[in-house]
Amino acid sequence: MKIESWALKKLCNYWAVWVVAILFVACNGNEGKSDKDDRTTLEETVVVSPSNLEAYFDSLVRNTPAFIYVRNSSNTLPNPDSLKVWESIKALDNYQSHRIKTYPLDIVGKALGSLIFSQWHNDTHGDGEDEVMEWSEQFFFRYLEQVARLCPHVDYLTSIHTGNDMAGIFTGNKFSSVHQSYYCILLYRYGSGYRTKFLQHYVGYDKIWELSDSVGRHYLLCYNGQSDVQYNDFLFKAILFMKEGDDYNEVCAWKDKEFDEYSNDIECCLDYNPRTLTWTKCRREGDKRIPIPGLKRLHLLLDGRRSSFVVE
Repeated sequence: MKIESWALKKLCNYWAVWVVAILFVACNGNEGKSDKDDRTTLEETVVVSPSNLEAYFDSLVRNTPAFIYVRNSSNTLPNPDSLKVWESIKALDNYQSHRIKTYPLDIVGKALGSLIFSQWHNDTHGDGEDEVMEWSEQFFFRYLEQVARLCPHVDYLTSIHTGNDMAGIFTGNKFSSVHQSYYCILLYRYGSGYRTKFLQHYVGYDKIWELSDSVGRHYLLCYNGQSDVQYNDFLFKAILFMKEGDDYNEVCAWKDKEFDEYSNDIECCLDYNPRTLTWTKCRREGDKRIPIPGLKRLHLLLDGRRSSFVVE
């Protein structure tokens, strides 16, 4: 079949872009992208620690399709919100180089708020093509990696976190001027800062627990504790990560599965028992949750790599 010249040119340009992106990632110690929710997401490889953050991000936007995407209502050039992102990168570089002593949370928070709102608005209002989301997210994910790597306290970036500064769930809500939660990303302690694990785009995980088993293995459990029965689906999600060396890796998950029968005329909710690691379907009576008789429970079994969620 004959291919028109314009189409062939577009195809060649597309592959050229991918080659450049792969070369940049390879040179910086990553292995490419990992897809969840059919989108480009955070890489689950060793995070690079560039000695010069300004040069690192300048190389990223010059040599790959990744770019800073922030909405600019004034249509001025250069985009002032983009300049704020670059100012935050300079501040982070000054912090890691000990030219300033205090983590620049204020300027970083404003940059995060602008980036997150812009990504959310583009996804929900269709500002551009899919490529806008994909490559602007690549910049955001690389940016958040460095923000988290240098962050001294998890509560600086998360509103959902453990009490010992070990881990938290980043939603972006605390940085958005319109309190817009969009990304759902696990942050966990790694060295003096944090590493990231992508959970999903729209927020669906609002609980986090540290767990350990009888042989001393450590875990992080993330789940959506506010989920209720909606229509004919029980929209409950949970992910278990196990500590392996200095890292945490996913070992099992329960996503969008209905684990028992229920009556549509009962307002259902879940009650989690941290002692037995079980979720029980309940009905609400004021602030109380009353177990519904005769319904099965979901149970988390901790057994290292063989850990699993089972219905009993």
